[in-house]
Order: sequence, then C-alpha cells, then structure tokens
Amino acid sequence: MDILEGRYQLLLYDHNLERLAVVNNYESLTYTISLNGVDYHGWGSYEWKAYTAKMGCDPLEVDIIVAVRRRAPGGTWVTEQEYFHRKHGYSVGATGQELYTSGGFDLRHLLRRRKCIPPAGKPYWSDYDHATDIMNHLVIDQCTNPTDPLRRLPNLITEGDIHYGGMIGTLAIPYNQPATKFVAESVEELSDAAESDWDVVRSDQQFIFKAYGGRVGTDRRVGNPYGNVPVTFSITLGNVGNVEVTNDRSQEVTAVYVYGDGVGVDRPVVTRLSPYNAQGASPWNRIEEVLEESSQQGTANLIMAGDVFLWQNAQKKEFNFEAIPSVNCLYGVHWGLGDIMTAYYRSIPYDIRAIEVTVAIDQSGEKITPVMKVLNNATQPDHIHP
Repeated sequence: MDILEGRYQLLLYDHNLERLAVVNNYESLTYTISLNGVDYHGWGSYEWKAYTAKMGCDPLEVDIIVAVRRRAPGGTWVTEQEYFHRKHGYSVGATGQELYTSGGFDLRHLLRRRKCIPPAGKPYWSDYDHATDIMNHLVIDQCTNPTDPLRRLPNLITEGDIHYGGMIGTLAIPYNQPATKFVAESVEELSDAAESDWDVVRSDQQFIFKAYGGRVGTDRRVGNPYGNVPVTFSITLGNVGNVEVTNDRSQEVTAVYVYGDGVGVDRPVVTRLSPYNAQGASPWNRIEEVLEESSQQGTANLIMAGDVFLWQNAQKKEFNFEAIPSVNCLYGVHWGLGDIMTAYYRSIPYDIRAIEVTVAIDQSGEKITPVMKVLNNATQPDHIHP
C-alpha cells in the first residue's frame, strides 16, 4: 500500500517479546482501541490483510504480538495498540494472488484466559481494601502467583497498590456458581465500583496490569479548568460525518433488591435506587430488578453489588460520528482515546468522551470512527482527572 505510506506500520514480536519483523506492506488494516473501566467495558481487536508474496515475514504463530504504529500528520511514530495474533486464513480472489488475513485481540485478553478459582477448601476468594487494590490482588492471586506455575501467566506483573476507590469489606467474588467468572469480568465489576479505568500494557519484556486512579485521558472541553486547548465537534465546523445521537433508556433499571446469604427472615435484603434519581424521570420510571448475591458477605458488599448493577444498567447516551480531519481537530494530534471534549448538536452542547476508536485503512484511504459517550446527563456523573 502506498496511499498512506509512512503513516502506518506493524511491528511483530515473538513469544520472548523480542522483535521479529517490521511490516509496511498490507492491502488493508482495521483496528479498534477501546477503554475498559468506569465508562465502558471495551475490548480491542484488529484485522490485517496482505498478499503473501509481499508480506516480508512468515505466517504468524499463535500469540505473536502485533503492534500497530501510526504517525499522525506532522507527528512522530506512536504505538496505537498491541494485539495477540489469534486467527489467520488464506483466500484467492479474481487476481489469482493469495491473500493472508491475520486477526486477534488486545493484551487485556490475558485476563480472559484465567477463571477465578477459589483457595482450596473455600467457596470464594475474599479481600478487604480499596477497590483498585483488590483488582491488583485478584490478578496477582489468579494470574501471577509463583506458587502456581501452571496457571501463572509468563511476563505478567502488576503495579503497586494505589489505594483508589472506596474500601470494600470482604469482597466475595462468587466461585460457587456453575460457570465461574473470568478474572477480566471480576476486574470489570471492581473498576465500576472504583470508578477507575484499567489496562494491560507491554513494557519491554513485561506485560503490566494497570489499575488507574479514575479516568485516563485529558479534559479538552470548552471552558475546562486546566487550561487545555479545547476540541469541539459539530456539523457546522465540518469535522463530523454520519452523525448519530442516541438517548437509550430501553434497558434502564432504577431500583434493585439485592439478596444476600440466608433463608427466610434471616436473609438480608438491601434496596438501592439510582444515585441520579432516574426513577423520578416519570411517574412510572421506577423499574425494578432482583439481584442474587448469596455469595457476598456483609451489607457493604450488597450495597456495592447493587450500585454497580444500577451503574451498568443506567440510561445510555452516545454521540457517534465519523471524524473528518480538519485544522485543530486531528486524531492523534489534538485528541485521543479517553479524552473528554465538547460536541454540539441542535445547538445543544454535550460533554463527550472518546471510549473507542476504530481506524480502517485500505487503498481508498483512512477512515476514523470514534464512539463517544455523553457524560453530562441525569444518570452519568460529570467528572474527570486532569
């Protein structure tokens, strides 16, 4: 491909995390980078197609790391995301040339390779600490424990505890269910409780599990208190196309009854309501659900489980579009994943956060499609760390 030559390349790394090759030849490349945490539980993926005669490398082994690098206009090389190669195939089209396709998932996929297994003789694993620290402890116990070499994920480490998020008493992650949870699922629940993003990144010969203190990204809203240059999207500015604004309350839950461990009158029940008074939006908007949490111990854990459930099933607003490159509004230069910006539709300002970005490149050029979550509405808090 020469239409975007010098703008995109792939770096391949072997199982020892040593560089194998640099790939500049491909017919198409589509990749998605996403957040996982307080506003969104996303998972990145990629698909790369190249003629085998031009690949410059052999077909890939499973779990070869594919690093996508991008150079924005006027910028330097930046690694957008790294992925595990998990599937490949071959096809022959009308030209008679063989086309190789590679695809896979981002490094967070490591935490979807381990189930939450309880200690011997116990029905569940428990901890008492700040929510982000429990995330760390869970990954250490299930994924990096040197006393369990068969389950230990090579090269994976965690950062130190950051003591962010409220204290959670004897948090019980239910192992005694017929299908136990992946570590990633439990980490996602904890990130909701902590209101914190998380990730797995590579640094040289190590993978690092990172639990952040709050949201990642930069506040680029109009009038932000940090003096950052604002980024604004609108139809009149000509920097958006295929605009879609949605306000979805079809799956909303505003009240939840959380049942703990016990029988009859001895069984504790906690009632939790939307912290944003979503039940008051109409005379009929108290929408109830029952949550079975018999594996949780203590009222504090039942409260946390109910609040997380309400967060996950709250009103959802999105402001989605194709980002059209324009002066002072270039992806990778003026804004990126995790940033909060301002968008206007029907003259109404929205605080939007880039929770996912998909980049597609082929012979016709480059297409950048972000997914933006609206933050300033009745059921989503409006706060961000600088």
